[in-house]
Parts: sequence; structure tokens; C-alpha cells
Amino acid sequence: MPRVGLIGAFIVLAVGGAVATDASHLRLQAVASWNDYDDFIKLSVDQRRARFAAISAENKAMIVQTHAQRWLRNNRGRLTTSEVRVFEGIIAFITPDLYRERADDTLDKREQELENDDEVSGEPR
Repeated sequence: MPRVGLIGAFIVLAVGGAVATDASHLRLQAVASWNDYDDFIKLSVDQRRARFAAISAENKAMIVQTHAQRWLRNNRGRLTTSEVRVFEGIIAFITPDLYRERADDTLDKREQELENDDEVSGEPR
């Protein structure tokens, strides 16, 4: 499975499509406080989209990373060593920089390096 697709799909699904939502009008109602993952995940999908659009890059990264860590904890037993390693790489890739507007392609290059590293290792599934 291509890593780019896995990373993109996980990040989007983890927050119920929040990154795809244009919620500029909701940013005016921005939630200034820190959002705990457990409180965030209890919200409806529409509420998560609005909240995600309004929180800081640090808070976004924490929420998505926590979701990924819990998913891995709950599914580790059914994954191969290679799949666990890939998912751990995805978790490490989730940083606040991922959610900040950027003019360069630094993260795109890092993602490509991670993909290339996995292909070079050739670990069997």
C-alpha cells in the first residue's frame, strides 16, 4: 500500500474529514482553549470539523497523533512488523508543522524520504 495514500487517508479520517472542510466562518468562533482528545472525539462529526478548523496546529497534531497511537495500540496484534513500523513512521510524521500553512515543500520531501526508506528496507510483509 503506498504510504502517501495511507498517511493522507488516516489523517483525514482521524478527524472526520476536518482538514477537507472550509470553515473560515467558523474560525471567527475559534476555540482558544486546548482540546483534549477524549473530549474532542465525543463531539459529532460536524462539531469535530468546526473545532478542528479552529484550534492551533499543536492541538491538531496532538489530537491526530493520539488517535493514531490508540489505533496502533488496539490493532498491533494483527499487524506485521513492517506494518507496525510504517504506522510508527506515520505517527512520527504527525507534527504541528503538518497543520501550519507553509510555502515550501519540506514536509513533502520528508514524506518522500520515509516512503523511499520503507521501499529500500524490503522487509517482507
